[in-house]
Amino acid sequence: MKTGYQRIQRELDKAGADLSKPTDLAGYLYTATEDAARAAAAELERAGYSVEVKPAATGTQWLALGTIQLPPSQENIALLSSRFEAVAARDITVQRIVGAGLIGDDIGNPAATNHFR
Repeated sequence: MKTGYQRIQRELDKAGADLSKPTDLAGYLYTATEDAARAAAAELERAGYSVEVKPAATGTQWLALGTIQLPPSQENIALLSSRFEAVAARDITVQRIVGAGLIGDDIGNPAATNHFR
């Protein structure tokens, strides 16, 4: 069984990519709300990503599409993957806390003055 990186590397090799040169690496993060997508985008931008926030192509979710220029090495792919997983985990935690009624649903809005109920 091939790992995720081995599948990516195979596809890059088939396309004739130079794995030593920076290329756009993209990560897709889907959230329940636009505010959550914008909060995720702000975190990714602080880490050097360019991020576009828009409604998902289908359904009611929002997409934070982050790209960064890096050589597509195994380490860089793993870094992108772990960063997006960490941001997604925080979003899921916030959704659960909001759902439990412990904080307001404006938690992703930096202009809000009091998120706690």
